[in-house]
Amino acid sequence: MLSVIVDQRHDIGNPEREAVKTSAVFSGDTIVGMEEDHNNQAKDIIEDFMIAANGIRVSYLSAHKSPSIRRMVRVPKRWDRIVALAEESDVKLPSEPDVKALEDFLVSSKRADPPPCAKVS
Repeated sequence: MLSVIVDQRHDIGNPEREAVKTSAVFSGDTIVGMEEDHNNQAKDIIEDFMIAANGIRVSYLSAHKSPSIRRMVRVPKRWDRIVALAEESDVKLPSEPDVKALEDFLVSSKRADPPPCAKVS
């Protein structure tokens, strides 16, 4: 069931939300640096379950015509600039914002040029 929900997220163009997460490195009571907190399969599974639970909640409340608060994702302000950057990589995005096309572009770009995994100090 979970894999179906994850696949559905990608099918509708739900962008992967990957941010650099850091943790403080301590020596006693003193912070001596910051270290990148890497994702792992367990964290990914927990995130997928949280998103799945939220999707089920939304479906349930909608089916029962109950009000709910939802996050709205805005259309990118500079879609034209995103299109231009994609063209530099020989990728043609539609002239109007399209979340699925953007997700496909971002995923393929990430595969072609994965981010460095470096320790921050």
